[in-house]
Amino acid sequence: TTAKRVREAHLPIPKLIASDLNGSKSWPAFCILMNDVSLQYPQHPDFLTKHQAACALHWIAKFHAMFWSESSTLKRDLWDRGAFWTRKNVGTEGVATAWIGTMRFLEQKHPEYMNRNTKSLGRRIENAGAAISRLLAKQSASLQYGTLIHGDYKAANLFFENDATSASSVAAVDFQFIGCGMCVEDVAYLLYPDARGNHFEYEEELLKVYHEEVILELMTLQKGGPSAMPFDVFQRYYELARLDMTRYWLSKSKWAASTEGEAKLVSVLEATMDRIDGGQVLEREEYESALSQFVDASAT
Repeated sequence: TTAKRVREAHLPIPKLIASDLNGSKSWPAFCILMNDVSLQYPQHPDFLTKHQAACALHWIAKFHAMFWSESSTLKRDLWDRGAFWTRKNVGTEGVATAWIGTMRFLEQKHPEYMNRNTKSLGRRIENAGAAISRLLAKQSASLQYGTLIHGDYKAANLFFENDATSASSVAAVDFQFIGCGMCVEDVAYLLYPDARGNHFEYEEELLKVYHEEVILELMTLQKGGPSAMPFDVFQRYYELARLDMTRYWLSKSKWAASTEGEAKLVSVLEATMDRIDGGQVLEREEYESALSQFVDASAT
């Protein structure tokens, strides 16, 4: 089973003790009892330190490498698309309207993170949103980049030993949204800023920690090497995954910048979109080719 493979790789996860799932009930609900991982992994921070984030990235890199190129077989037993923000009927409507809240915050609190194209960024994300989601979904099902993702990989679902030093010092829980995806989606979600903090100061260092680990694991498992996903390719897809999550939260009216870290996020999102569309609002169908050029540029 998937869980057995994860444990055999020395990646701590909860153990099933009992379940009433036996097929006798007519409704899709059941109860499960699992062991308490906090006994061995007592640290459960609200926000990860740089060191904890690195350990968590080592864990998820090993996890991704283990299931690399297995999307076609994994989706028979798990979600064909992992993560809660990637579910069917991807929403883009309302993104530009929801962006107004972020603009007000920036104008009042952090105008230094604004430029002449910031106001149109919501519309640009809205128009590009469906194309970005389709591209990530396509790659999620590919032999080249497809793997299994946790789908909700964040501090709230991670427990650490008191002196965490490696992947085996971290326990991951809550696999409700596990399914096929791109590795960058778990990484982008883990490092996404919130009201408690951000990782921008050392973001590239953490991305390299992850990338080096996943390449090492792919080589160990004889699934590939550095050319499996060069760092510049990985980084561009990471940026797209971050845009995709922002599109989701804006479409649900669940996000507006409210801290300096989130104001900084706006500036990096805008920098990515500038490289995709040159700072112009394109028609929705035009973003397909613009995205192809964006990701192809990293492979040349």
